[in-house]
Amino acid sequence: MLNHMAANLNQIARKRNSREELNLIERTGLSKLSEEQKRQLSQKDSLRHKDRAEVLFYNKCFGNKYELTKDFKDVAKLSKRVEIPVLHLSLRLAPGETLSRNQLAEVGRECANEFGVADNQYICVLHKDTNEQHIHIVANQVGYNGKTANDSNSFKRMATLCRRLEKQYKLKEV
Repeated sequence: MLNHMAANLNQIARKRNSREELNLIERTGLSKLSEEQKRQLSQKDSLRHKDRAEVLFYNKCFGNKYELTKDFKDVAKLSKRVEIPVLHLSLRLAPGETLSRNQLAEVGRECANEFGVADNQYICVLHKDTNEQHIHIVANQVGYNGKTANDSNSFKRMATLCRRLEKQYKLKEV
């Protein structure tokens, strides 16, 4: 079901400087593509370059990316222990498999629960930029109570969660 998501988990969650990503986008010119260029790339790559993300739901937060960033930072200040307060989880279905929006939202909630951030700020986003359905959960590891979610053994926890979800939704076991 969820190819490569566990492998990506630690890499994505540990990116320390989002400015590096923004600089890369600016250097490569991806942010300056015209609508026609995006359409042509979409056809060429069989991928979606326009309207490629949809927020499935917000949990204890709301707003655009700037408002969310500010809110996450404000809550993260409640804990001095955590260096990287954002937890980024990604789950991708196997080729040819699909779930409904509601099912994907349920998967997002189960993932947040498994990683101890169900009561924290997080958003669940459906990405449509590849042929396989996949969601991202971006969560604040720091809760409103100042406690930090435990992210140890994340690879093992994600693998266990994926096996359970594969059975629950009758998906291909990988």
